[in-house]
Amino acid sequence: MKQTRLPIVLPILILLMAFASRVYHLDHHPIWGDEAFSITVGKLPLSQVVAGGTDTHPPLFHTLLHFWMSVAGDGPFATRFLSVIPGMLLVTTIYVLGYRSLGRQSGLLAAGLAALSSFAVYYSQETRMYAWAAALTAISVYACLRLAGRDDARPWSQKSIGWLAIYLLTTLAAMYSHYYVFFVIAAENLYMLWWGWKRKPWLMSWIGGQVVLAVAYLPWIIAQTGFLSGRANTRFDAWGPSGMHDVWVRTLIAFGGGTHASSGAKWLALGLAALVALGIVDILKGHSGKGRGSAILMVLYLAVPMLIAWLVGPIMPFFYERFLLVAFPAYLILLAAGLRSIGKSHLPLLIPGGLGLALTVGINVYSLSHYYHDPAYAKSGYRELMGYVARHAQTGDAFLLLSPEQSYLYDYYGFKEIPAYWFPPPAPWDDPATQDMMTEIEAGYSRLWLVLFSNARDWDFGHGLENWLSDHAFRAYHGDYVDGGLELYIVGDVQPSEPIDVGFGASIRLTGYGVSSTQINPGGILQVALSWEAEQTMEHDYTIFTHLVDDEQRIWGQMDSPPGGGYHPTSAWSMGERSVERLALQVDPDTPPGTYRLQVGWYDPVTMDRLPALDALGKSLGDRVLLVQVTVE
Repeated sequence: MKQTRLPIVLPILILLMAFASRVYHLDHHPIWGDEAFSITVGKLPLSQVVAGGTDTHPPLFHTLLHFWMSVAGDGPFATRFLSVIPGMLLVTTIYVLGYRSLGRQSGLLAAGLAALSSFAVYYSQETRMYAWAAALTAISVYACLRLAGRDDARPWSQKSIGWLAIYLLTTLAAMYSHYYVFFVIAAENLYMLWWGWKRKPWLMSWIGGQVVLAVAYLPWIIAQTGFLSGRANTRFDAWGPSGMHDVWVRTLIAFGGGTHASSGAKWLALGLAALVALGIVDILKGHSGKGRGSAILMVLYLAVPMLIAWLVGPIMPFFYERFLLVAFPAYLILLAAGLRSIGKSHLPLLIPGGLGLALTVGINVYSLSHYYHDPAYAKSGYRELMGYVARHAQTGDAFLLLSPEQSYLYDYYGFKEIPAYWFPPPAPWDDPATQDMMTEIEAGYSRLWLVLFSNARDWDFGHGLENWLSDHAFRAYHGDYVDGGLELYIVGDVQPSEPIDVGFGASIRLTGYGVSSTQINPGGILQVALSWEAEQTMEHDYTIFTHLVDDEQRIWGQMDSPPGGGYHPTSAWSMGERSVERLALQVDPDTPPGTYRLQVGWYDPVTMDRLPALDALGKSLGDRVLLVQVTVE
């Protein structure tokens, strides 16, 4: 009884494990930039979704997402579940591919590895097209195998036509999902040319099918050619060592252990490629178990896409390991072949397979634990960033959104209760329209939330916004978030008009300061302007601290920040350079009435060591300088 149930029970258990790993924490991570873009595109009218130029990628996924969201909504769980479906389909197809090419035991082993693969799970939990492209491509390869396996049938028999129809439909759907699918189609064609060379009727029917695919894809080529030609570039260094590392080393690491493993685990993941190579050797020697011809397609399925991805590198703007997810099933099947070859014919697969599973599953579970639970591997921090604004927003606030690349995330997570201004502005900084906008911002709002995303500072051409904020506002908060940052500025005009001469270390001199008031209420904002001069170049990046303290050095108001919020580090200062830092301290609402001291200094954020302070005569002032006394009423 157990023997009859086992063939059914094991695949079911593998599928249950795969489903659990793909729905666990499905909505834990915030939607990140590419996902927000897909959601935005999916919400467009269908005519725009399928139009060329809307997105770099072909339109099938966004078309599916368009209809899916109309029923399921646009929440993280709902939109990502659309990728769980092909993720499960991929595990199933890996099983039947492995079964067909290497035998049932190897198919089960490959499917088991797929169920807990960190790489596969990650893209089964992302609102993007990669899981769909991989699953559809795997079905295409399986249909190719079934066609090639019909040696004793005529190419136009009913069953042959059925498999050809499945091949054409799934291949065309895959082609409309991602461009790297074409690399797998190249592998299929190489295999069918090899297999069908002496079977002319079969070869003719196959070539006819490729013509049908080309004609069916022609509309997208016409629609998208202009858009893609503007994104192509030439970077011949992609053929060099760095390109080889990107396409081959990084991809094999991702295939073996995902993209969230530590450096040591990554080396172990890369080491699994040796087992894949062993599986390839076993197949080429004809010891793979089932049909050698079917197993050879698995070799081409992995090798050809990885080779072409490297060859086309010079004309591609960038490469990511996820592009080759379409070849990932072949990796797992060949890994299973390698594990099987270790077992030899006289050992049950359970022994080497168990050891292989222990190593591979251990690496992937470790990688998945990082992905599921470690904040360092969060996809985005935009949700938390906007949550912070929502909790601290006040009347008179406005957004300054630097970098248009955050527009899709702002549409999804943005706190819309306060007005927003986008930067860079539509017109140059010296244009009257831009100056009028900045005058409107200064006059209309008391607090400005500067939202930074990705390489946001690169969008501040000529440092126009940075200079404007330095002249018109005081930084009250700086927070770092995944792939972004947030700063709060208080609009004001305090100048560092009070002269002072204090040196910090042998590198920095304080030459002036200004304070908005020496009397303040608990919870109030104290504006401080500091004028600095670099006495020499510096290797270290130091942080300014501005504290409001009582007689026992307890802090009741604090602003610690690198110069310019981190975008004007001291290591970039040149000797003699002068700068003004404007900071805003919020006094603790629970501050008791009394007299407090406003003090300033510098420290190394790595060692936390403070720079010594010296007055104009070289007398030590300790590690800080007292500016003024402030009365809290």
